[in-house]
Amino acid sequence: MKQKELATFTVQIFSADNATWQGEVESDGEVFAFQSEMQLLKWLCEKHPQLMPNIKHKTIEVKEELQ
Repeated sequence: MKQKELATFTVQIFSADNATWQGEVESDGEVFAFQSEMQLLKWLCEKHPQLMPNIKHKTIEVKEELQ
């Protein structure tokens, strides 16, 4: 089975202060400077939603009985 490419990006880490990374990520000609891994991950997920897992959540309806 041939795998397809989901996304291409380049990450440069400039420092690691306060137990997190600071740097830049580039994808499709757009550069984003981040101050934490969470900012990096949020940007990547917004820029490339195809990276998100395909999870379907089951909705459970809860009915409350009033007495």
